[in-house]
Amino acid sequence: MATVAVNTAYLSTYTGFPEASIRTLTHAPTPELVTSFLEQLVLKAQDHDRLKAERLRLDVELENAIRNGDTKARAVKATAERALKEVGVLKARLTEEGRSISLLPTYDALTMLQKNRTLVLLRSLGVYNPPP
Repeated sequence: MATVAVNTAYLSTYTGFPEASIRTLTHAPTPELVTSFLEQLVLKAQDHDRLKAERLRLDVELENAIRNGDTKARAVKATAERALKEVGVLKARLTEEGRSISLLPTYDALTMLQKNRTLVLLRSLGVYNPPP
């Protein structure tokens, strides 16, 4: 029968089973030693299954987070595009209203016109007589 080289140090580290006991298992196994080793192996298998389930849960959670992030990014982009379009419309309106306002008399011209009208009214009532 051919002898298979077993990495007892690795098995010991992985299973938490003493390396000397693993060496004994390979040369002179006893039912108690085999049972003890298999119990340790079952614990490791259960731990592996738990970690595998946790990883699957985390992968699903990550996928959901990515999907939600993409959805939010598209929503923000759409909002930004609408806002940019609205800014363009408002700029156009402002430019148009700026042209309209430039056609109106200035505040100073309106004030002078109002003062002149007031003076004319006061003179016609005989209330105001400017000095010569």
